[in-house]
Amino acid sequence: MSRVDKTRKLADNPELLNNIQVCWKYVDRNCGECHKCIRTMTALKFFSMHSVALPELKDIAHIADFKVTSVAAVPFVEELAYLAEERGYEAVARKLRHRVRRFWIKHHADELLKLLVGDLLGPVVRRMRRNTWSTYKVHVTNQQK
Repeated sequence: MSRVDKTRKLADNPELLNNIQVCWKYVDRNCGECHKCIRTMTALKFFSMHSVALPELKDIAHIADFKVTSVAAVPFVEELAYLAEERGYEAVARKLRHRVRRFWIKHHADELLKLLVGDLLGPVVRRMRRNTWSTYKVHVTNQQK
């Protein structure tokens, strides 16, 4: 079952829908700003559903600016594009598919660069990108004496 289908299924049980927890930033609430929150809010908007656990997506055009940042996000964005098209939001669907294409171009260019120069530039690129998710990593150190 896809994530969109799971969200649609939640409509059968408002108690579950109102207690949905999808955020990767917090374990006790949804931020309403991260990719997982925005993807879920978008699906809810397309289904004309609302959850008290997530803010309502006010402007459907906001999803067209959604950035695809990882290979793992591609299926979810493609799924939202299909749902947007199915619900009559063709312009949003086109923009989401465009975002996926841009991600793949950048991803393959990065992979080609790695093949050509190895990971010599890796630390520099990571510092320049300043990925917010990297601030949530847990660093384990060996404290044995």
